[in-house]
Amino acid sequence: MNLAELDLKALLVFDAVISERSTTKAGYRLSMSQPAVSSALNRLRHALKDELFIRGGDGMRPTPRALELAAPIRQALTQLREALNPMEFIPESAVRTFTFAMADHAAALILPPLAERLEKLAPQIDIRIKPNTNINAPELLDAGEIDFAIGLFLNPPERLCVASLIQDEYVCAMRRSHPLVHKPLDLDRYLRAKHLLISLSGEPTGFVDLLLESQGLQRRVAMTVNQFSIVPRILRQSNLIVTVVRRAITLSPYASELMMKPVPLAIQPSALSLLWHKRLSHHSANEWMRLQLLEICSEISDEAKAKMKQGFRP
Repeated sequence: MNLAELDLKALLVFDAVISERSTTKAGYRLSMSQPAVSSALNRLRHALKDELFIRGGDGMRPTPRALELAAPIRQALTQLREALNPMEFIPESAVRTFTFAMADHAAALILPPLAERLEKLAPQIDIRIKPNTNINAPELLDAGEIDFAIGLFLNPPERLCVASLIQDEYVCAMRRSHPLVHKPLDLDRYLRAKHLLISLSGEPTGFVDLLLESQGLQRRVAMTVNQFSIVPRILRQSNLIVTVVRRAITLSPYASELMMKPVPLAIQPSALSLLWHKRLSHHSANEWMRLQLLEICSEISDEAKAKMKQGFRP
């Protein structure tokens, strides 16, 4: 492969098309006309001697060769952007987009104060959110598709950095007319209940099921969902119960219609964490955003502690 046959614009077009699966959307993303996108793509096809993309009913389908090239090209473009970006980051005048992967519970907790802070400190910074399954985060960070992931990460790879943001205890929640409301929630009643499981990946088992399995026990998961926000609405209209972090209930407008009880299992508190790639650890923009997130979560934790001292259970 003769590198002199390649040009940067063709690589940018390749990266945009494999993300958007459309030359029209890629052109919009790059502020290029559709013919210009097609021309750049044809130059790359000629240089690489591969069709790269084949038009199908669901858009531009990448060939096996294109799939092999996707991650290395994106990483190379990311490193080039970082090398050319100014080292000094000035929030007041910075024009930049940060992309996060997070679930709706983390978004509800962090994005409102982050939006308020950005309006005051960095009004030209934009935020984009992608789904986080707690499994796909390392790949998204490696590919440069996101700047940060926020979620529950156990043993992240060494190439990634992690910082604790917020801790929260697990509770068992149900509607106030549930048959278990006026009974002690012991392990036997817990196992015989119908459970709602929040599974960001769609798997029908979670960490509670693994814990029970280690003790030779099993519960019935009657329903799974991949969003936290829908959980209170499901609980208030059914006899399902859920094991979830306390704030997932208290942040809901339906919180007053639900009852929370201690979980009859030994479960460590949840630790919401921030994940980023080591290659960006000393990047000034990345450092600035990490500081904002840590300060926001510190304020959230301090507010919760203050409410608890006043007799309010957050």
